[in-house]
Amino acid sequence: NRSVTESRECLSRILPDDYRQATLSTTQAEWQFRQGKRRDLLQKHQRSRPAPEVNHNREKQYLIPEGTPAPFLVELGVMTPEGRVKADRFRKFRQINRYLEFVEDIYRLLPESGPIHVTDFGCGLSYLTFALHHLLHVMRHRVGEQVELFDGRGHAARATIVEIQKRQVRLHIDEPLHTSLPACSRTLILATAVPKGDRFRWLIEKATELGVTRLVPLHTERSVVAPRESKLDKQQQYVIEACKQSGRNTLLEFVPQQSLSEFLNSLSPLSCCVVGHPRATMNASELRSALHANQGEIALLVGPEGGFSPQEEQQLQERGVLSVSVAPHILRTETAGLLLAGVVAYLAAPPP
Repeated sequence: NRSVTESRECLSRILPDDYRQATLSTTQAEWQFRQGKRRDLLQKHQRSRPAPEVNHNREKQYLIPEGTPAPFLVELGVMTPEGRVKADRFRKFRQINRYLEFVEDIYRLLPESGPIHVTDFGCGLSYLTFALHHLLHVMRHRVGEQVELFDGRGHAARATIVEIQKRQVRLHIDEPLHTSLPACSRTLILATAVPKGDRFRWLIEKATELGVTRLVPLHTERSVVAPRESKLDKQQQYVIEACKQSGRNTLLEFVPQQSLSEFLNSLSPLSCCVVGHPRATMNASELRSALHANQGEIALLVGPEGGFSPQEEQQLQERGVLSVSVAPHILRTETAGLLLAGVVAYLAAPPP
């Protein structure tokens, strides 16, 4: 994956002494060079297929994806409950997915009703039988089955599958369902430093289940993780899975990473801001009164594992941010954010 200048320099260096033939692929065309006995040949072919994927770290498209726990793989010890594939079981994970790819190719030829008989000549834990059951009963539906649809903006409907094709499904909308109400009647924003590794994905899933409206990754002076935009885009799938799991019909909103000052400046003057601090003295009754005295959006702030710097704490004080402790001990970033979101959503809810 080279720039135009780098490609020109590389080809000038290796042609024609080291190599007599070369192919150069660009996003618009493909160039072929051949050195002949009588004359050299240069051909250009217009690209009729999609441009090649140039990301060396692109994610493998498995039928059972990494990051989404499959109950039978968890039980068999291939996955952790969080959906991470165990390193020593990754070959088995690939084998199961490869098997399901063969089944996927003939899926449309299977009878739409009646039993399907499976003969498993394997031994031990019968991985492939469980995998086939997962494909047919969890990952795939059949014509005539009812499903529930949601648009990510609070609306849902019950529908019946009419036709299944390889890349699309036709459904009949039977009836609209009630609009999903958020767990908190007010906009709930969680601005948090980004934890390491899979803990950020876990934070996103649980924040979705708790009813957080918007998640803002914070870059602080003591931050050690700065997620790329591509990584944030990938988290959207985890949000959708969490919505399915919890029955939430509104998607958690993502915004690009911001510094603490950028986030504070983006808030409305009427926003009620709360920060988690292990040495805060405000109790639950005082916090409830403060939340009900201000009916604007609620912004929750959680710092990195090293805490906010003195300069950042000064910014929070100048903004009038409420400081509250939600546990007697120092918590990890993702634990503190989720506990703070749950407590505030409960205290801010209108009385029954």
